[in-house]
Amino acid sequence: MRIVTFALALATAVACCVVGASAASAQDGDLIVKTTAGPVQGFRSGNLSAFLGIPFASAGRWEMPQDPKPWIEPLRATRYGPICPQANGSTDQVDSTTEVYWAEEPWNIVMPPPSEQSEDCLRVNVYVPADVDDAAGAPVMVWIHGGAFLNGNGNGFASPPETLVGKGVVLVTFNYRLGALGFFAHPDLKDDTNFGLFDQIAALRWVQENIEQFGGDPSKVTIFGESAGGAAVEILMVSPLTKNLFHRAIVESGSIMQSQNVTVDDAKWIGVAVGEAMGVEAGPSQLEKMRDAPFADIVSATLQSMQHGVFPDVVFIDGKSMDTDAITGFLEGRNHKVPMIIGTNQNETNVWYGDSSYAGGFPLPMLQLTPELSAYVPPTSKVNYENIIRKVYKGSANEILSLYPADQPLESSERMQTNMQFLTGTLMIANAMAGRGEDVRLYQFTQKPEGAAGEKFGTYHGYELPYVFGSASARAQAPITNPALADQMSSYWSNFARVGDPNAEGLPEWKTLPSASANEWFILGPEVGTESIPKDVLEQNAASRSIFLQYLDIPKLMSEFQS
Repeated sequence: MRIVTFALALATAVACCVVGASAASAQDGDLIVKTTAGPVQGFRSGNLSAFLGIPFASAGRWEMPQDPKPWIEPLRATRYGPICPQANGSTDQVDSTTEVYWAEEPWNIVMPPPSEQSEDCLRVNVYVPADVDDAAGAPVMVWIHGGAFLNGNGNGFASPPETLVGKGVVLVTFNYRLGALGFFAHPDLKDDTNFGLFDQIAALRWVQENIEQFGGDPSKVTIFGESAGGAAVEILMVSPLTKNLFHRAIVESGSIMQSQNVTVDDAKWIGVAVGEAMGVEAGPSQLEKMRDAPFADIVSATLQSMQHGVFPDVVFIDGKSMDTDAITGFLEGRNHKVPMIIGTNQNETNVWYGDSSYAGGFPLPMLQLTPELSAYVPPTSKVNYENIIRKVYKGSANEILSLYPADQPLESSERMQTNMQFLTGTLMIANAMAGRGEDVRLYQFTQKPEGAAGEKFGTYHGYELPYVFGSASARAQAPITNPALADQMSSYWSNFARVGDPNAEGLPEWKTLPSASANEWFILGPEVGTESIPKDVLEQNAASRSIFLQYLDIPKLMSEFQS
C-alpha cells in the first residue's frame, strides 16, 4: 500500500508525491494514501487497515454522478459517512456520531445512526490486509449491499471484517442512491434514469483508478453482493458500460425483481406518481417542485406509492446503462464473459412468512390493490390460497396447484416465493452460461442457525453472510454455528477472487457446471460437496420458468391484476 505517515506528510507538504511503502512498514502514525481526488488518512486495527467514508462521486438530485470535488489536506477517513436517504437504517447501527480516530488500536468503530442520512452519501470504504504486498497486488472484492434498492448501506461492519480481509483480499464497500432518489424516471428528465446503477458503475471506476494505491490489483476485481446486491451483480454483468471494470462475479441470492423488461419511456409515469404521492400535481413544474422538496418527503412518497402499484426500486432499459433486462441478457449471451459463482439459500423467504406478508408468490400490497384479491388475504387457509392462485395464474392455476398444493398454503407460498424471486432466475442464468461453455459454479447454502430460528425459518435469506464475512456481518446477530464452514466459504470466495477458481488444497472440489442440463449443485452446509438437485425442485423450477418470467414486467402485471 502506498502510504506515508501523518507526520511525514506534514513535513514534506501534502501536495508532494506519496512515497511507496507496504502497510507492514508503517509502524507509527496514521496511514495516508493518495487518491485521484486527494489524500486520505486511515487507521490500523489488528490485521487490517481501514479507510472509511471516502467520497467517490458527487451528484445532485436526479443527476448523474460526477467526480468528487478535490481536496488538498488529508481527509480523515476514520469513520463511516452518512447513508443514502431511506425509510430505515440498519438495525445494528449505534446511535452516536462520535468520531473514532486512531492507529494500532482494537476496532471500536462507531456507525452513523439511521437518522444520519444525506443525499451527499456516495462514499466508499476500503479495508486492506496489514501485510499486503505492493509488488504483487492483492485481489480486490467489491461488495454491493442489498435492501431491495430501497434501503441498506455499505457501512455494514460494526466489527472488523477480518475473516475475509485476513484471507489476503482488499475489501471495498460503498453506498448508492436508493428508492425514488436512485431508481426513477420522469417525463422532464428525458432519458435519464437508473441513478443508483450509475452510482455503482462510478464506484467501480473509482476502484480502477485508485485501488492500486491501497495495494489492490485493478486487474483482479471481483464484484459480489446479496439479495438486491446480488441482482446488481447480475445487472452489471450485462450492462454495456461495465466492460473491464471487473473480472469475476459472485451472486448471493440475487432477485430477478430488480431488473425488468420496462423501458425508460414506459417508466416515466412512476416519477409522476411519486410526485402526486408528495402532493405535487402532474404538470410542467412538477419535477422542479420535487427537486426543491426535503428528501424525507420523497422517501415517504416512495413507500406510499408502492402501496398503489408503483415500484421505484428497479432498473429500467435506457439504451445506455441497460440494453435489456438482466435475465434476457444472460439468456441471449450478452453478459460479460467472466467467471461467476451464483447460488441461493435453501429457505430464502421463510423469514418473511411469519407475518403472512406474501401470498401465492406475490407481495401483499399487490394483492390488496383489488377487492377481488384482497378478499382472500392472508392465505392462511386452503380456500384463500387456492382462490388467490386461480385468480392470479388463471389458465396456469392447475399446474401451479399441482406443484405448490393448497393443503399446505404457507409452505407452498414460501416455496413459490423462494423459487419465483430467487431460485428460478438463478438456475436460468447458471444453465444459460453453462450451455455456452462459460465458467459458472452453482451453490445451495443449507446451514441452519441453531435453536428456534433454525427450526422456524430454516436457512433463511441472508444467513450466509456471517459465513462469508465472519462476525463482522450485520447478520451476525444469528451467530455462526459451523466455524469450519465459515472458514471454507471465506476461503472459496477469496480463492475465487485471487485466481478465478475457488478450489485449493484441503477444500472439497467445486467444479464448474458442465452443461445447460446440469442437475447438480454444490452444497455449502453441514456437509460440503456436490449433490443432485432434488427432482421436485427441478420440476417446480422448470414449470415455473415461463410463468414467472411475467415478473420482468411488473407494470404490465399490475395492469392485468386491475383489469
